[in-house]
Amino acid sequence: MFYYTIIFLIKKHDIFRFPGCCIGKNFADSLVRNNAFDLTPPHPDKMLIIQGDKDEVVDAKDTLAYADKNHIKLAMFSGADHRYKNPGEKERIVLETVGFMG
Repeated sequence: MFYYTIIFLIKKHDIFRFPGCCIGKNFADSLVRNNAFDLTPPHPDKMLIIQGDKDEVVDAKDTLAYADKNHIKLAMFSGADHRYKNPGEKERIVLETVGFMG
């Protein structure tokens, strides 16, 4: 899985860099120590994940698998990247969130 690949790279190089982010060894160790990727959220019915299917940072397949496994509502935006740069995407995020919380 993508997450474990990142943890391996951090442990090997003490840091992992990708566009807009840098993760250090202490953070990676904390994720592993606390089973961050294996935990089931306590209230999945109160969670919404918004994901772009063209996200270059977080693989949409990983997000879909996580949401399905944990019964979390997922709003997948067709054509959206990690930064939601396309016209109307940020407004749609607001509408999805308000609709979910409403």
